[in-house]
Amino acid sequence: MMRNKRILGGALLLSMSLLGGGLNMGFSNNGQPAIVKAADTKSQSTLAGWNTGKEVTYKGSEATYHAYLSEDGKNAWIYLVETTNKTKSLKFPDAVEGAVVTRVGYDTALRKLEDADEFNQNISGVTVEYAHGVDGWSEKTINVESVVLPKNLTILESTALSGLRKVKSITIPDGVQKISAETFYGCKSLKEVKLPKSLASFDNYTSFSACPKLSKVTLSKENKSFKMQKGLLLNKKGTKLIWAVPAKNKITVPDSVTSIADNALKAGKATSVYLGKKVKMIGKDAIAGKKITKVSIAKKNKSIAKQGQCIYEKKSGKLLIAVAKKNVVKIGNKVKLISEDASLCGSRQLKKLDIGASVKTLQGAWGEFYRAGYVTTTKVYFRSKNPPKLTQNNDKNYCYLPIFRDVYVPKASLNKYKKWYKKNDALQFVKLKTF
Repeated sequence: MMRNKRILGGALLLSMSLLGGGLNMGFSNNGQPAIVKAADTKSQSTLAGWNTGKEVTYKGSEATYHAYLSEDGKNAWIYLVETTNKTKSLKFPDAVEGAVVTRVGYDTALRKLEDADEFNQNISGVTVEYAHGVDGWSEKTINVESVVLPKNLTILESTALSGLRKVKSITIPDGVQKISAETFYGCKSLKEVKLPKSLASFDNYTSFSACPKLSKVTLSKENKSFKMQKGLLLNKKGTKLIWAVPAKNKITVPDSVTSIADNALKAGKATSVYLGKKVKMIGKDAIAGKKITKVSIAKKNKSIAKQGQCIYEKKSGKLLIAVAKKNVVKIGNKVKLISEDASLCGSRQLKKLDIGASVKTLQGAWGEFYRAGYVTTTKVYFRSKNPPKLTQNNDKNYCYLPIFRDVYVPKASLNKYKKWYKKNDALQFVKLKTF
């Protein structure tokens, strides 16, 4: 039955539980989506070694810091800060009751099961939920202009400092090894960041999302995993592009780079991207910035090429990047395969996707690249006389065809496409039209 499938080409059904590319949500006995709560699945190992049954506090000049101590009493974890609309500075203490502060931020594992939900919260206890644009801003932190983190900090939790809209600069202590999702989300005035010397893991999409003014990011040359180069975060060897500072308008990918990480240029103000001569691997949504309207390639690049609105692999004909123009994408005759790894830039809501006759294969959840599960107004055209082949489509809970929209096919091939949709249990969910 189609009812319980995750819809790749579908609409916002059952609170997005059926979205393609998406969430594997089960159903309760009454047929409604089962709510998966954070604490239901969150590993309790993140609380191991901490005495979360007893809270201690530190009262600063402008805020009160709530903490737990480690079981051996040597370390402190500040998970909540009480502020007022008069608080201008968050100066975290280096120690609480003689215990060194090594951890800052909230962990959803702290919630009691009955209180759990899918959202996290920032250091002031305000909900943060990236998918719906909730960055944790509140009157509690409306005037916070500066943050000084504990000098011996090693763990900075996800969403910890999100929503601090007046903070302009921050130094992350050198002991922090990981920058997690949404840590600085919504810090709209942030211009300068010093990354920690020991940084080994970096969430390149949402950690600094909605930080449009961030233009200066520095990193010690002694870092063993990454390096900063002209506003770009690269791996230490310089062969992989991880991220670009959000305020950068033009991205020039160095000739040393051979691969671009997933989501590397999905957020930010960039309008153009130049791909160096060695780029050959481009990750999922790697170049999916809404404002990117121009992508060019070095003439000496032997692996990838450009035709019209498409960047593709020369050898396989796999689509890598589609550049929308006026919310329309036309797939040229050099493209043979479309997969879920392709990037769409220049648009978040396509009006039309025109798939050329040369496309013979649709791989996996391919519709994710044009946000099929979120935008149902996109008209899809198939130019081939024969429906493309679906591969890597083994998940029976997915619909891998465009549905809940108008789909146009050659008039002489209408019956073939009807059979294609019927075979995939989707004919009743599409309007097939002809040209």
